[in-house]
Parts: sequence; C-alpha cells; structure tokens
Amino acid sequence: CIIMESTPGDLNLDGSADILDAVMMVAFVLGTLDLSDEQVEIGDISGDGQIDVLDIVMMVDMILEE
Repeated sequence: CIIMESTPGDLNLDGSADILDAVMMVAFVLGTLDLSDEQVEIGDISGDGQIDVLDIVMMVDMILEE
C-alpha cells in the first residue's frame, strides 16, 4: 500500500483542488459519479466521514480564497 500526500479536495488527483474537483464532488453527491475510498477521504474536507453539501461549500470557499 502506497500512501501519497494529497491536497484536500483534489478528487482528480492532479495536485490541486479546483473547479474540476468541485464539479466531481457535486456529481458524487447527486449520485451520478462513483469515487474510490481514497477520493472520498480526500474530498471529506469537513472531516465527518462523508462527502456532502458541507464539503461542497467548503470546497467553493477554498477555491474562491485562492
């Protein structure tokens, strides 16, 4: 098992959390996209064990702060 450092919210694993990751997060919450366990862990920005609307709001805030 290889553990790599990841950026919180970086669902597409390209090294940064951006609008593409936010779109993936919304699709996951809506049930139109499946994510791996690793991606769910990375996308769980709030730390409550799941990806939900709170994580989407936190992700958008992170993107707008950049």
